[in-house]
Amino acid sequence: MINDKFLEKNSDVPSVISKTLIQTIVKQSILPQHSVHGISHWARVFKNGCTLARLNNAKIEVVQLFAVFHDAKRDNDDKDFEHGQHSAEYAASLRGTLFNL
Repeated sequence: MINDKFLEKNSDVPSVISKTLIQTIVKQSILPQHSVHGISHWARVFKNGCTLARLNNAKIEVVQLFAVFHDAKRDNDDKDFEHGQHSAEYAASLRGTLFNL
């Protein structure tokens, strides 16, 4: 399953991202999982973001959550100027239930 692949690809990094959180985000996404902005993209953003966070002493939990939420509410793989705001609102709606920050 693709959700397991996300976690496997990033198993070397301690994470606040649970399998349940990934499943929840993927389930509501309207884009195909293999789209340009799909879960493989999220996994690359996660891995690269964690590397940069360590180098810059950034709060890694924020970077990890950004990676899985930033395109979660995207309507298409082209121009979607509202997807960031919609994704932030979606993340806020799950805070305290599927993740804590």
